[in-house]
Amino acid sequence: IGDNCVKLYDLKDLQDTYAIINLEVESGSLHKLEWSSDGQLLSVATTKGDVFTYLTRLPVLGDTCRTSCAYLTSLLEVTVVDLTSPEKALTFAVVTEPVF
Repeated sequence: IGDNCVKLYDLKDLQDTYAIINLEVESGSLHKLEWSSDGQLLSVATTKGDVFTYLTRLPVLGDTCRTSCAYLTSLLEVTVVDLTSPEKALTFAVVTEPVF
């Protein structure tokens, strides 16, 4: 925590920064951090009362049909691949974010 940012580290390698969350200066400085019980969400509260919540880990979500596999690659994207020719994966935009 410092310089109006939150730095995330993988416990396997503390020398390497996993991600940096920069807070907007207008939001004030960092006041409090809180993780969800499953570790998927990180909420950050600022001294000006703003609260930001970040998805830190995307749940594995996918399905198969015959030789095709579809899986969530981001909150706004699904990838579909035919397992007999995986180099021809197709990516589709998702209009609505999924709810878990």
